Amino acid sequence: MREEYIFGFIGELLKRQASGEKFISLAVGEPIYDTPAEIIEEAHRSMLAGETHYAPAQGIPSFREEAAGKVRRKNGISCSADDCIFIPAKTAIFAAFRALAGKRRKILLPDPGFFYSGPAAMAGLEVSTYGTVDGIRPDIGALCNSIGSDTAAVVLNDPSNPTGNVLSRDEMKTIFNACASAGARLVSDEAYEDLVYGGAHVSPGSFEDGPRTVISIFTLSKSYSMTGWRAGYMVAPRDIAAEVLAYLEKSVTSFPPFIQRAAGYALGRCDEKVRLFRDDLLRKRNLALRMLAGIDGMKCNDVKGAFYLFPEYAVNITSREFSRMLLDRKGVAVLPGRAFGAEGEHRVRISFSGRDEELKEGLRLLGEFMGELRN
Repeated sequence: MREEYIFGFIGELLKRQASGEKFISLAVGEPIYDTPAEIIEEAHRSMLAGETHYAPAQGIPSFREEAAGKVRRKNGISCSADDCIFIPAKTAIFAAFRALAGKRRKILLPDPGFFYSGPAAMAGLEVSTYGTVDGIRPDIGALCNSIGSDTAAVVLNDPSNPTGNVLSRDEMKTIFNACASAGARLVSDEAYEDLVYGGAHVSPGSFEDGPRTVISIFTLSKSYSMTGWRAGYMVAPRDIAAEVLAYLEKSVTSFPPFIQRAAGYALGRCDEKVRLFRDDLLRKRNLALRMLAGIDGMKCNDVKGAFYLFPEYAVNITSREFSRMLLDRKGVAVLPGRAFGAEGEHRVRISFSGRDEELKEGLRLLGEFMGELRN
């Protein structure tokens, strides 16, 4: 599976860092900001108050109420606390895939896209992919034509990791209608929902009056810079939710209540922190796009969301070779585009979520590297 290479590559980078090796990482998808202090303080208060014991598998009631209020307010999704489950996003993806594996087995994944094929295969689903019209924007007509009576689900990640594309309301509605008409589920991974630069994020769950077709998956990792907390939640139809809860009860039992308490606090009281993070990432995006535009032989789309560039390079080597040579020769780490699917070949993923000085120096060295390859 292509995920095995990329996780191995990231593991190698982390091992190099731990050994003291110096290099610039534009590879890992993590905000540089610390978790806001008031969220940490809320977790601390919760622990001191004795919330260090087992919690309900579905999540503590106060968190589920905050999550339901947030998705009604910000995402336009009609739901109650009973429709919400506290669950880290990657766990939610695998648990949802397990719940989907019934008589219908086909699942349609984006290419290029995040690493869904491994969890889908482990869940017993048959993986198919849908491509793009230009390496960035999904071919929505072809996708909708691929949805049939054997389709268990379509997976959307919007804004997209790795492309930075953001679907319009009409595009999202077209995909939702195709899934609903065919009786297929739509798994909506909304990890980067708050990181949209112009326009607005559209949640497909807002097109129905309660969770039936759409399984909506959210995380606090990106919006609130809480990657290490493993805090997320899902809004799911009752049949899917029941299967997910059964999986949680038989595996992790429950998640720490003090983390849930802090996550609920973040959802209800920290919107201004999210805006500050987004505004700073917009500044970094503009800086990165300006620098990339000055590199001969590289072409990048206008990044509309998330915090990645996914440029195409005009050199006849594979993206694995490109990323390996860049690391070995210049000490700059990026991810090979092929790891995100066949349509990612001759592209690399560059994260602009880190420190300004590393972003500037990393892109300067990338330009130097491209110059050497093309001469």
